[in-house]
Amino acid sequence: MNTAEDIGWEIRKRRERAGLSQSDLAAKCNMRQATVSKIECGGEIYISTLIDVLEALDLQIAFKPRA
Repeated sequence: MNTAEDIGWEIRKRRERAGLSQSDLAAKCNMRQATVSKIECGGEIYISTLIDVLEALDLQIAFKPRA
């Protein structure tokens, strides 16, 4: 993943796979549905917000060298 849009798309896929609506995920993260929408569209967000969403989806950030 190279862009905020790529990350947002992946979060959307994972959310949908988990059977959650944007509102469901927002409630799990104690944020507004509009914030989840912004993340999924590749908008600018705080890292802490991204981490909250990833934790709610049982995901984590991993760093690796570029290929």
